Amino acid sequence: MPGRTATRSSWWPAGRRGRWAYQMRLSVDRTMLFDAVVKYDVLTGAKQTQPFGGNVFGSEMTVVPRPDASAEDDAWLTMFAYNGDTDGAEVWIYDAADLSAGPACRLGIPARVPLGFHATWVSGARMRAAARPAD
Repeated sequence: MPGRTATRSSWWPAGRRGRWAYQMRLSVDRTMLFDAVVKYDVLTGAKQTQPFGGNVFGSEMTVVPRPDASAEDDAWLTMFAYNGDTDGAEVWIYDAADLSAGPACRLGIPARVPLGFHATWVSGARMRAAARPAD
């Protein structure tokens, strides 16, 4: 895999051969800042790169499978995007099957999220189950 990236594996079940790796590309101009998301085909070596543009940098991404997903890239990629020009942050959501379309959704956040902030996806059902008292 390319040397300037941070890899995030897909949600595909362990033990099954996966095809896709999703990565954040490190900027060549700025130290330790991610300036693009990359979808890497581990079978063919092909890659699809979607730069963020301007003075925007991303966090690590989380792969969120769609309910009842049957394909490995039937998922959403979520990340925090920081805009250095406005000192603001958004949540960006990409369709894992087509990065070239750009973010499918951009959600404004009322406060800046620090670069390097870590997050994960937990479904509502899992949150509700965790909130129940243990037997």
